[in-house]
Amino acid sequence: MARAAKIKVQRWRLSPPKWTNGCSLKIALIADPHICTPWTPMSVIDAAIDLTMDEKPDLVLLLGDYEAHLPFSRIPSETEVAARFARLSAPLGVFNIFGNHDWRRGHQVTDRGTPETLWHRAFDAAGIETLENRHVALNHLGQDIILAGVASQMALSRPRKRDFSGFDDLEVALEGAAKDTFTILMAHEPDIFHAAPAQVDLTVSGHTHGGQIRPFGRAFYVPSQFGDRYAYGLVQEAARHLVVSGGIGYSGIPLRWRMPPEITMIELE
Repeated sequence: MARAAKIKVQRWRLSPPKWTNGCSLKIALIADPHICTPWTPMSVIDAAIDLTMDEKPDLVLLLGDYEAHLPFSRIPSETEVAARFARLSAPLGVFNIFGNHDWRRGHQVTDRGTPETLWHRAFDAAGIETLENRHVALNHLGQDIILAGVASQMALSRPRKRDFSGFDDLEVALEGAAKDTFTILMAHEPDIFHAAPAQVDLTVSGHTHGGQIRPFGRAFYVPSQFGDRYAYGLVQEAARHLVVSGGIGYSGIPLRWRMPPEITMIELE
């Protein structure tokens, strides 16, 4: 069970071509908590938050899938979950996107014309900024940064019918962003990396749980149209980088094998 498993800190160090001014940036990723009792209770989330804060990150990115869909489990309220994550802080901020499981609670279109769920309203009320289909400009020790996020690419999916669709709009997310500025993209599902433009230097994702079960060092199953190509860890294609977090919780069955729960630390240097 996750409640008995030790959360590890997985570290990746990158030197992207456009990260030019010599300073380092520490980014913490928390992905796929899938919070529920007894499988991934709040005590596990508290431990993950404490570990994250101990790392003293410059930027914290929450990558979604707070909702759990496991048998014989109790799911806490969205308000309770949001209040826990509101404990996080970082000099450049804490930013959030939601995963495909979070959209299953039902959504509605707001008067702004954007879809949202009960999760969106809870995180807004807790003061955690959700960055879906838009971007913000940041600056770290003189290095300009564009931080963009997209909504879940599988928010509307019906896997049994092979219908994988969502509310993601990468073009809108990057609209008006300077193409020569170092750009980070938050995307719950890593598949978007395949089609992301060259201006996106670093994509960070969750969703796959690293395969969750990894016999012989390979993912047993990956919910991706690319198989295990983007299942876990650091991927580089040309000058673009992708980091996929192994996440914390469970999907399908409450079992992890050779893929322990993790928080993910990226250092740009």
